[in-house]
Amino acid sequence: MRRIAAVVVALCAIRGPCQAADSAPDPAAITVSHIQAGVLSSHAQRQALRIEYRWKNQKRQPPQADGHVRRVVAANRRGQLYLDNGHVSETLTWDHDPYRKLTYISGDSVEVLRPLDRVVERYATTQFDLQRNLPHELVILLGWWPFLGHPEPDLLGRKLSIDELAANDGYLLRDEPEYIDGRACRVIEVPQIDVIWIDVPAGFLVRQRDLYHPLTQAVGAQIEYQDYTECGEGVSLPHRVILSEFDAAATEASNRGRVVTHLIAELTDVACNAEVDLDASALELPPGTVRKQENRFEVVTPGEDEFATTIAEWAAQAMASGASLPRARTSWTRSDLPLLGCVGAVIGSLLSMLAMRRH
Repeated sequence: MRRIAAVVVALCAIRGPCQAADSAPDPAAITVSHIQAGVLSSHAQRQALRIEYRWKNQKRQPPQADGHVRRVVAANRRGQLYLDNGHVSETLTWDHDPYRKLTYISGDSVEVLRPLDRVVERYATTQFDLQRNLPHELVILLGWWPFLGHPEPDLLGRKLSIDELAANDGYLLRDEPEYIDGRACRVIEVPQIDVIWIDVPAGFLVRQRDLYHPLTQAVGAQIEYQDYTECGEGVSLPHRVILSEFDAAATEASNRGRVVTHLIAELTDVACNAEVDLDASALELPPGTVRKQENRFEVVTPGEDEFATTIAEWAAQAMASGASLPRARTSWTRSDLPLLGCVGAVIGSLLSMLAMRRH
């Protein structure tokens, strides 16, 4: 925190109290501390965000023209987070995805709801592996890690939050600007470890970040931030983020530039700060929801008949939509239910689920 305070003071000294955030400092006077403070100040405007985005792996084989993950993330800096996670394919909409999950985290409590089977589970944050169960791109898109009492995830040994960037005193400043997407950027780096291109005139916006593999010193990951637009006063967000990961640990040096994953996040809807109310984002439990604790079920909201009708309609629609369907997982048995089997098997499984819920 002392390092962050120091760079903020350094920025104020060069700007003065009335200088606009997007006005360019004297290139000859700019330092690493100024850039770190500018990036921190820019990101400090993001107190709460809600983003809906499509997350697609372009390297997936076989490729799917319309297949992607649809996620909604809302988070603030007080440790609250809402996540709606579902898949989309040529034959499946996100709200009918059998793997869809809703997660709500507030304080030391976590609730996870599967809308299809209408089972909700509650955990303490100490029992819920946040790094494993939350999307790995979360910090990349938000710019911060919402849970200060829990370790922030890293990529190739580097923390990705802007707070960590501002607090790190190991960066050096390259002498000359470099261009990313036609924008002149100042470059700060920990050589052969971490390189960041920052658009100072636009308001200290991060345009690109390269992370190196610690053993081979080859680029292991590259994050590109594109198509920035304003979202509220003083807040700019990229509407397209690309994460490319390379085979940097390959034995042959010539193979280390091979792209392993090429993930594209396209933001389709955004809101920020006062427009984001995490207190109102607590999970709304549909009729027929039960709470699972240690393989015991407790009815939370009445409506078993409505639940049975809903899941029967979903099964009929799923079977009618063709052979490319995913396999639905049931919370009661943790076993797979092949949707392409006979109608009797589906009905039998549904009856088994209902019977177990009622005991």
